[in-house]
Order: sequence, then C-alpha cells, then structure tokens
Amino acid sequence: MGRNQTQKIVELGRVAKYTADSSYNASEIDAPCEVIPPYVNMSEFSKLKVNPQLMDSLVDGKINILFVGRVVPNKGYHHLINTMDQYVSLYGEGVRLNLVGGFFDNKKFLASLEKAVNSKALGRVIKFHSKVSFQDLHTLYSCSHAFLVMSEHEGFCVPVLEAQYHKIPVIALDRGAVKDTLGDNQVIFHEIDYKLFAAALYKVATNHSYRSFLADQGSINLKRFARSKVTDQLTRTIQEVQNL
Repeated sequence: MGRNQTQKIVELGRVAKYTADSSYNASEIDAPCEVIPPYVNMSEFSKLKVNPQLMDSLVDGKINILFVGRVVPNKGYHHLINTMDQYVSLYGEGVRLNLVGGFFDNKKFLASLEKAVNSKALGRVIKFHSKVSFQDLHTLYSCSHAFLVMSEHEGFCVPVLEAQYHKIPVIALDRGAVKDTLGDNQVIFHEIDYKLFAAALYKVATNHSYRSFLADQGSINLKRFARSKVTDQLTRTIQEVQNL
C-alpha cells in the first residue's frame, strides 16, 4: 500500500527532489532521490547510568543476545525463535534472547509467537521486554554479547547503530537496508540458516578477540553517520533544490 501511495505522489510531478534514509528505500522510488541518513543522537546514551537491578538480572553467567524492534511480522521474530531453538540444541541453555519492542494489536501474530516459544520449550531462554525506559534500553545494550537482526524488511535499522555504539557485534540477515547500515567487516548472511546463525552467535559470544574486532569495526562504521556529515548532506541537498 505504501509503495502504491508513493508512486501516486511521484506521478503528480510536483516534487522537485526526494530524499531517502537508505539506498534501499531510494531504489523504491522512480524519481531523482538523494540518500541522507537519519540523525542518530548517540550522545544521549553517554549521559545514562545502567539500571543496577536490571543489570544484576542479566549478568548471571548467561550469554545475552539482544534484538530491538516492533513486535510485528516483518521483524523476523519467528526467525529469532528458531535460531534460539537451534542454539539450545547445539550449545545448551546458557543463553538469553532479550526482545525489546512495542506490541501491536495483532492477536493472531502474537499468539503464533507464544505458541512457537512454548512448543519449543524456550520460555527460560526468550524474554520479551515490550517497551522499556531509555535507561533500561541502555542497560540491555551494555550487558549484551551480540545483537541479532533477522528482519525481512528494514528501511534503515537504527538499532544496528545503537548496538555498534555500545560496542556490541551485530549478526544480521541481509534484507532491506541492513547491509548498508551495518557497514564493512561485520557478520551478515544472505540466506536463512538457523544452525549457521546459532553457530555465529556462539562464536562471537565466546571468542573475545573476534568480538573485539567486530566491535571496533562497528565503531568505525558509526563515524559514517556523524551529525556533521548528515548536516552537510542535508544542507547541500536543500541548496541544490533552491538553485533549480
């Protein structure tokens, strides 16, 4: 529906310049389009302290895996559940998948998630946090060993950059704009293979030097989205339109 509406706007011929936050989104519009990333204000995280109660519940010897995103079908929640099922089968229950995101009014989908978790006996492994405070989000990032993204559609995926800011390695499925946002020298798979994703999680979580390498590469990638660079791109685009 969104794609059809966008095409109708283009057909009106009244817009001088379009912008998109990723090359993936720009490719969906049949008109001149400038790619300008969104502003990502990571400095707010630096002002926070972790929630000590939440931190105590997370730092218990288990490997913490995190995903942040709305609880909707396109975010790949069933993929996440299936990956955890394979992880437990291969490496045991010394792992916890923390899922942070607001629930939407889709009772059928939510019921399917509950059924999947229960049928695989993953209630002790998967924890839904729904919406959390900014402090709790910061705490969850700070206590995580890896960030797992298996969405089927992402137009940009800001949580990838939040994870990189917290020096958390990202393991991702190559869908939508995720690869462009993630940057170079990161762990990304083109196809869904739950055993492969599980093995990657275990490797990243248990190999300190590899985890440090991925974290450092993530920090380098984050510099591409510095506020000054985004401002320069936005200013240049506005000036170009003014000169038309």
